[in-house]
Amino acid sequence: QPDPTGTTQVTTSARTYTTPRDSISVKDPWLADDVICLFRHLFARQNDITWVKSIAVKGETSGQFRPINSDRLLNRTNEQVYHLSKTGRVPIDRLAIGVPYQDKSNLGRWNHATEDRRCGGNSWFMPYEPASNAAGKYGHPAIFPLELPRRCLKLHGRRGLVLDPFAGTGTTLVAAKQLGWRSIGIEIDETYVETARRRINVDLPGFCGERLAYFPGLSLECEGAL
Repeated sequence: QPDPTGTTQVTTSARTYTTPRDSISVKDPWLADDVICLFRHLFARQNDITWVKSIAVKGETSGQFRPINSDRLLNRTNEQVYHLSKTGRVPIDRLAIGVPYQDKSNLGRWNHATEDRRCGGNSWFMPYEPASNAAGKYGHPAIFPLELPRRCLKLHGRRGLVLDPFAGTGTTLVAAKQLGWRSIGIEIDETYVETARRRINVDLPGFCGERLAYFPGLSLECEGAL
């Protein structure tokens, strides 16, 4: 449901659109576009963000990516994050995820430059967190960095309720609780649900027990703030 500001973070429940991560660029390169178009009559496309997993600059490579064994496809080193809102005019806190000015002479030169912080733009370099085996960290093959949902939540500049309908091993739930948000996660794989429960207890000491409810095979709910 939309919150009072008109912003809604939502993911499609049409599971027919999901495919193994490795096959997305090979079998259906239009997948992300098809999914986002499902919401066109409901939401405005306010921001497009590129999550950069790996980048090569001046011969030096930073980050990690999963290579594609192909003679026709480039390695996929980024993914898209879509920020949808009801109106497209919802204020965000750009400086909450801002970066320092490289040229300090900008301070005082522009009326808006009142502190050493500027908008970091819509390309977010976040390498995968290291994993010890092919199964991935926490036994999930496609886990994203904790900083990715943290940065999305920080943009809102206030606390609220976050829903992750494909919760996996709970990365979004952990990020939400670290920032004092309430959160609901939905996951049909009971192994991942149990991993998420353990992970919340490990990553957030003291947060467990009565504030964590588990509905078998369906959802994981976290109430209260740290």
